[in-house]
Amino acid sequence: MFGNKPVIISSRVMDYTYGIALWRIYDEKIHPVEKKVYQYGKLIVYNLFKIFVRANEELQVESKVTHFITLTSEHTNITIFSTKDRDMAFTTDPGCEQPGRVIIDCDINIPLQEHETKITFTFGDTELHVFCENVKTGKVETLILDLSK
Repeated sequence: MFGNKPVIISSRVMDYTYGIALWRIYDEKIHPVEKKVYQYGKLIVYNLFKIFVRANEELQVESKVTHFITLTSEHTNITIFSTKDRDMAFTTDPGCEQPGRVIIDCDINIPLQEHETKITFTFGDTELHVFCENVKTGKVETLILDLSK
């Protein structure tokens, strides 16, 4: 109707905690002993939940959260995880779900340790846009998740 303003959404309170899975070198001060694995000549912990945003956190529409990772294989899955738990430690814990993933294929002409990837979550009014950019080549892979479901 003429003269009415559309409803404007300027922020949203997150229903879920969102993040990705990472591995790190085992640190006995912070990681449970049962999670350590010996691989690549080192003690490693897999399936760590790297949090980008927490449940009940208020974000402005189009807020961006960015983290950097270095890829460890020629074909890498960046799996997006969600949970109602604000402090999820591992992606294998109960209540952790996988709403999507981004597949990254590395340029085989560039050494793996030089494949730094910039992962950005952009929170729209009802969507989560995931951008995975190879910092060296500029190649970007994307994923859009519907947060209204």
